[in-house]
Amino acid sequence: MTTLESLKETVKRELPAWLESDPAFREAILGLTANLYSRRDETNDWFHQTLDEMRRERERQDALWRKNDERLERERQESERKWDANQAELAALREEQNRKWEANQVELAALHKESLALGKRIDRSIGALGARWGLRSEKAFRDALAGILEKTFDVEVLNVSEYDDAGEVFGRPDQIEIDVIIKNGLLILCELKSSIDKAGM
Repeated sequence: MTTLESLKETVKRELPAWLESDPAFREAILGLTANLYSRRDETNDWFHQTLDEMRRERERQDALWRKNDERLERERQESERKWDANQAELAALREEQNRKWEANQVELAALHKESLALGKRIDRSIGALGARWGLRSEKAFRDALAGILEKTFDVEVLNVSEYDDAGEVFGRPDQIEIDVIIKNGLLILCELKSSIDKAGM
């Protein structure tokens, strides 16, 4: 073993005791190796500084999370409030629509009933008008035909309305109406009508 290697082995073996027992030697060694590692107090300061920075960052992140959670909670509550308001508005609209629909149904039923009643009144009026017009037009036709017969054939035309008590015409007592043409004492029974029916026959 060379002298240098022997010296290295001696230093490795004795160095801890020298550092422990000789403060001046320890300071000299620390001075020589200071650029190779950080001193304990510096390391402690860096470590505590790093911990403080990490703690401050964690506190900042926690504050941000709390603010974000508070914002989300406010938004959730606002959404619930708007939802409840919308549901209440929709319920009110449905109730109003139902009320209007029922009112419309009642009104439509009343209008339908009124229309039916009006239709019946119109039907009766038209029927009565038709009956009156039929009677008037039939009389006008009879009068015109009687006038033609009287002027053309020099006859007399009479319209006779009598009650058949014995029921000889219809088989039961009824009102009988007949037209009579008279020519030189000759009586001709006839029916002057615009159309013929069983009773006329």
